[in-house]
Amino acid sequence: MNVKVRLKIDLKPLERYINILSKAGQEGWNQIMIKWVVRYKKFAQAQFRKNSSGGGIWPPLKEPIRKRVKKRSHKILIDSETLVSMLDPIPTLDKNPRPGLLTTRFKNSVRIGFGGSGKHPYFNGSVARLATIHHAGIGNVPSRPILIDPTDELTRQMANDVRTVANQIKRNL
Repeated sequence: MNVKVRLKIDLKPLERYINILSKAGQEGWNQIMIKWVVRYKKFAQAQFRKNSSGGGIWPPLKEPIRKRVKKRSHKILIDSETLVSMLDPIPTLDKNPRPGLLTTRFKNSVRIGFGGSGKHPYFNGSVARLATIHHAGIGNVPSRPILIDPTDELTRQMANDVRTVANQIKRNL
């Protein structure tokens, strides 16, 4: 199962800024992509913590599971902090800054998805596999989406990143 979210923004209204970026080469786009990755990971991590605490869209833990984890944490998918920490907003376009999450850079876009072979401390398998199981819901495990679509507000902030970086580049040309 391939779980990913593609951060895609309509660049048509930003055409004049795109022209500035084109003159500057890939460095401007790299700055934008890093900003986008950081923004999205902050957003996804905040949603993860909200959902984990019972204030979001995730279903609550079933009674037998709640009894088993009672001694550790009442939060969903937080025991080891491994899944939530893969969303740490590290400002990089490296493919795998944290086990379980892959960032793939394209010309004018970036894709974030589960991947890699980093082992989970309590699960007999990779962080990516565990994240996929919980994200999609498999067998008795209900779906608890981790990578979710950005909100309109987040998309507006990302579009503003294009303007900001292009204006910085324009001043330096």
